[in-house]
Amino acid sequence: MKVIEEFKVYRYCCMHFDCGKYYSSKMNLKRHCLVRHTNFSKFQCSICKKCLASKQNLEEHSYIHTGERPYKCEVCWETFRHLSSLSVHAKIHNQDPRLF
Repeated sequence: MKVIEEFKVYRYCCMHFDCGKYYSSKMNLKRHCLVRHTNFSKFQCSICKKCLASKQNLEEHSYIHTGERPYKCEVCWETFRHLSSLSVHAKIHNQDPRLF
């Protein structure tokens, strides 16, 4: 693990070959390394073999392959693959996504 200083914030960089992803905390970096660079994850996509950290992540990942977009904005009807994307989008309508 390598720590760099950027804008007075310590960031943690994954040093695995050809990865180089950065994380704001050591815990997040360790979780990344465990899931992405070991065979620890028990949630693996049957189509592309990508390993994911949780059942929810695997379910949302599967939408890439199926084209499904199950999360819908009730204001403008735009659809999303990820609930987090709907939550970010809902802010443009000044709506609380938990109400949907």
